[in-house]
Amino acid sequence: MSRQIAGYARRPRPEALTRLIAVISKEEADRLDSWGIAAEMPSRTAAIRFLLRKGLEAVGTTAADRVYET
Repeated sequence: MSRQIAGYARRPRPEALTRLIAVISKEEADRLDSWGIAAEMPSRTAAIRFLLRKGLEAVGTTAADRVYET
């Protein structure tokens, strides 16, 4: 069970999501939370999704643009 971060509101989770685990430094997590709370994001996950979408837009890609082969 995930812990609630002070400042974020707990919301119901949408269905059909893919879980992604990323390891980041405490400094990065603190910066993410400071930004997310100030930007009135409803959760840490919402803040990550927002920044991920913005980053992908900035590099000129969308989810359907690239397929990575292993």
